[in-house]
Amino acid sequence: MTSAAIGEGKTTVAADLAHAMALTGRSVVLVELDLRHPTFARQFEVNTREGLTLALTRGWDVQEMLVEPFAELPNLAVLFSGPLPPNPSELIGSPRIAELIGALAWERDMVIIDSPPLNPVADAQILLDNPAIHAVLVVARAGRATREDVRRARGILGRHMAEPLGLVVTGARDVPRYGYDSYYATQPTSANAHAANGASASPARSGPQTAHVPAPPVQQL
Repeated sequence: MTSAAIGEGKTTVAADLAHAMALTGRSVVLVELDLRHPTFARQFEVNTREGLTLALTRGWDVQEMLVEPFAELPNLAVLFSGPLPPNPSELIGSPRIAELIGALAWERDMVIIDSPPLNPVADAQILLDNPAIHAVLVVARAGRATREDVRRARGILGRHMAEPLGLVVTGARDVPRYGYDSYYATQPTSANAHAANGASASPARSGPQTAHVPAPPVQQL
């Protein structure tokens, strides 16, 4: 799980996706691999210093550091980042990362990785070359992600031979939408339309009346 730039909502999407997949009965582990700006502790309200970096640098058993944040959902586990390292890119490029992800995938149905954004640092680009990563999901916030940001991110994915799984758009409610509400509100009824053209309206009849409103034109996207 990545994005073109910071502030796109990738961590929230990663957490929600892991939660949703776990609700279907799958065994899921969510891994915090953003070693520069980790936010899982705040996201899950868990205070822990144990995590991924200790497994990589000290050889700690990663299975013992998995946290189950929801008692009612034991098939969802979270691996926190652990203490921030001085060399995130070097650590993410370590062969141990592939071994660790492979070990988690062996025990679980799905491993979801929250990685850094693509454009600002090389960390996520290093992960794209990791054979343990099978798919990429890119998150973009409407009204925030620029064409240039997305173009650069797509270029990075192309250079690393990564085939994106898809695009998640967040913040769609913040963007003005086009709708037909105003169109319907301003269209005259059939009777009023005839009256406006100088024709006599049909006599009133008892019971509810249904006015015919022309269907709005179909837009070609």
